[in-house]
Amino acid sequence: FRASFDLPDGLPPSYASTLTSVRWFIDVEVSIPWWPDARSHHPLTVTLAEARGLVGEPARYRSQGAHGAPRIEASLTSSKLAPGGRIAGAVALHDFDPRSSFPIRIGLVERNTLYSAIAHERVLTARSWFIAAESPAGAHERGTPFEFGIPGYLQPDFRTAPLAHGHTLEIEVKTGRFSSTTLSIPVTIANDGALRDESLGLAVPSVGESRMAELGRAVADRRGYVIEGASLTRTIDAGDVSVAVQIGHEHRLREGAFLVASLTFPRLGLALSVEPQTGLAGYFVRDIEIDDPAWDREHRVTARDAQQASAFLRGLVRRLGKEGSFAELSDDSASLREPDSALSTESLDAFAAKVERVALALAEATRSVLPPTGLELAPEWAPLAARLGGRLVPGELAIDDAKLGGAEVRIETRWERPSHHIELRPDPPLPDAVSLALRAPQTEAATAPSLSPEVRALLARLPPDAEDLRLGNGFVSLELPFDRSGPTPRARPVDVSNVVDLLARLGPLFGVRRGPFR
Repeated sequence: FRASFDLPDGLPPSYASTLTSVRWFIDVEVSIPWWPDARSHHPLTVTLAEARGLVGEPARYRSQGAHGAPRIEASLTSSKLAPGGRIAGAVALHDFDPRSSFPIRIGLVERNTLYSAIAHERVLTARSWFIAAESPAGAHERGTPFEFGIPGYLQPDFRTAPLAHGHTLEIEVKTGRFSSTTLSIPVTIANDGALRDESLGLAVPSVGESRMAELGRAVADRRGYVIEGASLTRTIDAGDVSVAVQIGHEHRLREGAFLVASLTFPRLGLALSVEPQTGLAGYFVRDIEIDDPAWDREHRVTARDAQQASAFLRGLVRRLGKEGSFAELSDDSASLREPDSALSTESLDAFAAKVERVALALAEATRSVLPPTGLELAPEWAPLAARLGGRLVPGELAIDDAKLGGAEVRIETRWERPSHHIELRPDPPLPDAVSLALRAPQTEAATAPSLSPEVRALLARLPPDAEDLRLGNGFVSLELPFDRSGPTPRARPVDVSNVVDLLARLGPLFGVRRGPFR
């Protein structure tokens, strides 16, 4: 007698390991009337049907870890493999001690997941195949290549109701006698001869710094960037404002991989802080708004002067449109972040173009910062900044990076009073023995016994309300209050200019001389 039947689609194959197994048998029973039936039991091997249509392509993976903690990055020629083929890739180590070498253990592991009737699951490790490698000192981020064969008898992945049979690639880096960092990568083993044939036909994708350098080279050449380690850097000049740009790729704990950019620009003087609006608390705390509901919902803003800051932000967001979302924005820097799980030349180029548009908008908005509310930007400020070779900061009525002769000059506004804080560091510096503190320098100078007549005469020329003159630790400083004679406080650029000249003349009177003899 002959008989046949078709095996159902998706039937799990025969499989046996030390912990789990799938076994098939042919049971034959002959019914004999009025006599015990005849029975026989025959083992049967069931194999998986040939799989087709899977495409092997390079894949990259990163271990989870806090920023600055040791992390593993791995790349594979393909995460889709076949029994009898080969697996190849590279392993890079980030934030590991560059002075030490680290042993790496790489293995292909069978994992079986058992499902119970009450929806519990239990993962059991079956067989495993391991090789050893080493990441040499000083070259962790360059990537250590590896390659090994996949056993031809390996059972491809399958799943049935009570059991799922799969594989992972385990990469373990020994960091200490009892500590290690591990990256677990799910891989697909399929009964597909095409995967076996092409498993080594794909170039091993680079990882770490070399990957950013490889993908960023075309972007750097086209857009004028310089590759520095794992970052692209350049300076964007927009008239008299320069914005320094740095672009990189990073992985954040529980958040994933991102393209990130940091932009540094001249100080605004707004005491500005812009952060993403996170958590429910942010919706119940009043912050500075710019009358753009969508933007206000996404950002939390603080600044010294609400009207001044909102005017600046409105102009910036109006220039940027939908690209005006920041991971962080402060008085002199900004950061952008965009999800990007698979870094590519196209995504990097698009992100760089966006960063450049943001940099130009920031440069343009920087020039339009208004003076503090209720104060006018007196015309004398610009000539004073030009005379000192510094940069006027209208948002704070301050002058940065100023010099007078060889002396460094710093002019900033203290808003508690308000007053101008004027500080000068002579070149060459004051002698270590110089130490002087006068609360009211014009009046106290006349009675200070240690001062020479020349110093008294010079201090007598300071404004009568000048306060807190200090000499020592290499600098001279003084506080000049705002003019309060009118209905509102008024800045005093002319008086500030005169005070700077007088303070510069104090140095020689206290022994500052050029040349070998002082």
